[in-house]
Amino acid sequence: MKFDSAFKYFNLACMDSNKLAFFVVGRMYYDGGGVGKNLEKSFEYFKKGAELNDSVSQYYLGLCYFHGIGVDTNLIESKYWLDESSKNGYVWDSIPTAFLSSNLHLQL
Repeated sequence: MKFDSAFKYFNLACMDSNKLAFFVVGRMYYDGGGVGKNLEKSFEYFKKGAELNDSVSQYYLGLCYFHGIGVDTNLIESKYWLDESSKNGYVWDSIPTAFLSSNLHLQL
């Protein structure tokens, strides 16, 4: 796969506020595909996609907050974004959300 070209075109799509593009570029920064690995930039792109209501970006943003990837760990933000992801139809977040809910309940 030509990651350099993909990175270029998905970045152009980000300029048009394409929510899927923000996820893809965030994932490329996360994995280091087509660009140097940069977890802080990955977090920034996931956040932009999440703010545009992309459920997959919301899920990954929730995981970033949970694990402290590119940002300080914040369980409240993590739960918020995982819940948003679920509301917007991303079904793979049910296990982390349930785990986080039970842990937050114990801490509060």
